[in-house]
Amino acid sequence: MGQQIKVMIMDNCDDDRFLLQRSLRTHPDLKVIGEMDQGDTVLDYLAGKGPFADRARHPIPDVLLVDAVMPQKGAVEILRWLQDHPMPQLTVFVLSGSVFHEECQQLVDMGAKACYEKTGDLDLLNAIVDEIDTFSHTGRFDRSKAPKSFIQGRDARF
Repeated sequence: MGQQIKVMIMDNCDDDRFLLQRSLRTHPDLKVIGEMDQGDTVLDYLAGKGPFADRARHPIPDVLLVDAVMPQKGAVEILRWLQDHPMPQLTVFVLSGSVFHEECQQLVDMGAKACYEKTGDLDLLNAIVDEIDTFSHTGRFDRSKAPKSFIQGRDARF
């Protein structure tokens, strides 16, 4: 087993979180440290506010998997907050079920590492998680096994 990567999932859909968890479990180095269904809660977590102040119990994730569109705060608001509160160790990947290419490009321009189309196809979801795992360990994307829907961002982290 290599370096353990701490992963936080932010998605308001139980089914999407379940499928993502299932794919993440196939990668022992990717350890899910939390799942949240509200953008406000994610921002409180990242800021260490309230119940998340104890960083020993609530560490900053290495990877944040964010649903592009949420009822309250979604990927845009999370990325804006991160622009104002840099976290160099954090890499954001966006998963979208309803955002088009232009919107995904905007999210990548705001600092997301990549934007992927959500899918119920487990093979495609596993390819997405493979890509996230590879990037998390190497800082590069392996385009030889690239998922069909993908927009790649810059190499910089927050």
